Amino acid sequence: MKSNKNLALAVASISLIVVIAATIGPINKQRSAAIDRAIETDFTEISLLVEEYYSAEGRLPSSIEDLKIDDGIRSRQSKFGYVLDKKSSRIYQLCANFKTDTSDGSAVNKESLDLSSSYYADRPHIAGYDCIDYQVYGYYYDDTTSFPDEPIFDFETDSSGSADIEPFEAIDFLEL
Repeated sequence: MKSNKNLALAVASISLIVVIAATIGPINKQRSAAIDRAIETDFTEISLLVEEYYSAEGRLPSSIEDLKIDDGIRSRQSKFGYVLDKKSSRIYQLCANFKTDTSDGSAVNKESLDLSSSYYADRPHIAGYDCIDYQVYGYYYDDTTSFPDEPIFDFETDSSGSADIEPFEAIDFLEL
C-alpha cells in the first residue's frame, strides 16, 4: 500500500514538473519577443531623432549621446547596449543585444493564433548583439541655402483671396 502511495506521489510530482516546464518555455519566449519589440520601437524613435539631427546639423551624430532621447529609451539603452555606429555620411547602424533570432524573417511565436502576440521583426536580427542598417534621407539647410522669391505656382486670386483654379479634365482611358 505504501509503495502505491509513493508511486502516485512520484507520478504527480513528475506531472507537475512537466506542466511547469511546458508553461515557462512559452512565457520566456513571449517575454523575449516583447523585449525585442521594445528595442525595435526604440530604434524607430532613435532613427527619427537621427533624421532631425541630420536636418539641423548637416551630419550624423557621433553617438546616441548626441541625441535628445527620453529617459525610457536611455534606460533601455544601458540595459540592452544600444550603440549608433556611423558607416558613411548618410548610413549608420543601430546595434543592441536582442533576445530572439528573426534572421529568417519569421515569427518568433508561429504557433500562436493571437496576432497581437506574434512577433514579426520589422528588420530581421539574430539573437545576441546585432546591428541594423539605416540611412538618413533628410535635407540640411544652412543660412546660405536660397529659396525662390516667387511662389512656384502663381494663381490668380479674387478679392477674397481665393484662387480660381480650373479642375482637371477627365480623361477617358478606354478611348486611348
